[in-house]
Amino acid sequence: AFLEKILNAKTQLEIFELYGLVNQNASFAHNIHLTYRDYEVMRQGVPLNETLPIPEKGMNFHRPSSCHCPTSNLFLGSGLFDMKSHIEYDVPFGIGTDVGGGTSYSLLRTLGEVYKVSMLGALEAGNELTAQDKPMYPGGEEEGEDGSLDKYFFPVKESYRLSPLKQIYLITLGTAKQLGLENFVGNFQQGKEADFVVIDKESTPWVRQRLKDITQKYAKKAEAGPLSRAQLLNEVGEKLLAVSTLSSDSVVKATYVLGTCQYLREVDMELDIESDYRAEIVAAAAGAYVYDRKHGF
Repeated sequence: AFLEKILNAKTQLEIFELYGLVNQNASFAHNIHLTYRDYEVMRQGVPLNETLPIPEKGMNFHRPSSCHCPTSNLFLGSGLFDMKSHIEYDVPFGIGTDVGGGTSYSLLRTLGEVYKVSMLGALEAGNELTAQDKPMYPGGEEEGEDGSLDKYFFPVKESYRLSPLKQIYLITLGTAKQLGLENFVGNFQQGKEADFVVIDKESTPWVRQRLKDITQKYAKKAEAGPLSRAQLLNEVGEKLLAVSTLSSDSVVKATYVLGTCQYLREVDMELDIESDYRAEIVAAAAGAYVYDRKHGF
């Protein structure tokens, strides 16, 4: 019976669907090769199998979702995540690192790859802009409800310019919602667990210069009159994009877990006074001291 079900399934997602696993408790990693029908299944979901574990109290599972892991997909050459189709079909998705096949734990570095993948969608070699003689999946020739034969085709991928503000949302509240954890983490709403990192947005000379250029550009625009709300948001977005694409791991100055500082970068106050690290700034903001290995203060 198991083999019969597997052999009758036309896509990988259909195998999960046959066993009632495409439900509000499911988050599928990668999901880079989905057919039109797969997107419909992900968008609608199926009833939760009564034999599956019920979500814990406080956890919110809404619909099946995808977890986009760009560094893994790029390193392994698996393909490109179709962000535009996910948005058009209203399929929730979040961001992951998947360092089993990926290259970094850093969500900021991962954001840089998210942006590149979303921009490269239209250039994927697997795209076919001409009509096909048969569906992409064997056995998909059966007609759909509308008489069409294309429900097992892959949508042609297109580029999607992801807003820097949406990028930050995806690695915070967006992914928290995707995992059903928005009642616990994702933003600084009162009552949530205070798990966060402190970012030095001027962590390297080139980031500092880029931010300076952006500030000067918008200051020049402001000479003609007050900036509009859209312009102010664009300025913030450009700065966020610069930080996420140009920063190294040194951008993290402190790490807090449940509101308690668990990590604070150590520096040599004499040698690093003009360095990229600038941990003393974070320490002052946190009312703490930075330990100096050489001098012991």
